[in-house]
Amino acid sequence: MSATSWARATARRKMINRDADADADVVEADAVPAAETESAVEESPYFTRADMAAFADRLGAVMAETLEERRHRLHLERERHFEEQGETRVQRRIRHRQEQREQRHRDTALYRVHHSERARRFRRWVLLTAASASLGFAFGAVQALTVPPRPVAYAVLVASWVLDWRIRGRGALRLSEVRGVGLLIAVIVRIPFASALAVVSGLGPLFGLSPFHH
Repeated sequence: MSATSWARATARRKMINRDADADADVVEADAVPAAETESAVEESPYFTRADMAAFADRLGAVMAETLEERRHRLHLERERHFEEQGETRVQRRIRHRQEQREQRHRDTALYRVHHSERARRFRRWVLLTAASASLGFAFGAVQALTVPPRPVAYAVLVASWVLDWRIRGRGALRLSEVRGVGLLIAVIVRIPFASALAVVSGLGPLFGLSPFHH
């Protein structure tokens, strides 16, 4: 190979290597900003255009939904939250039963029902309490609470009310809802409460006229 040919080949190899290095620099220059851009997007505290569009769509859907659709959506979101927390199927059934009892209790609250229903509940409460107090008078509970100082009767009244409240599931079961054999049990269990109430209200002697006394 002549000196001229060797020089031309060397120059050609240098040119090829220089072009390859330039292409690599271009690729690296393009790759670095892309990675930096993605990192900046992830770490950016600002909403992107896609986020704003999704938020607008969500807001429009919420504003356009009916009351029933909103309740259904909130219910699904709540159920999904409990599922993500690891709630089992058995736990979900127990929670649903408890929520149904609480909802039924709220729907039948005294201030929500018709005045005729409130009157019916009051009459039933008075009759059952009177029956308990009559039994208490027959067994001597009313007379026994009359002897000590009046604060003793008040203490028995509060304690027996708490006991009755706990027996009825912390108030979950109303006295007006008790039926069948449970009604007789409720009358017997409430004897201390009714007897103390009779003493506190000064109506104890009137229960001497009850049929249970004779």
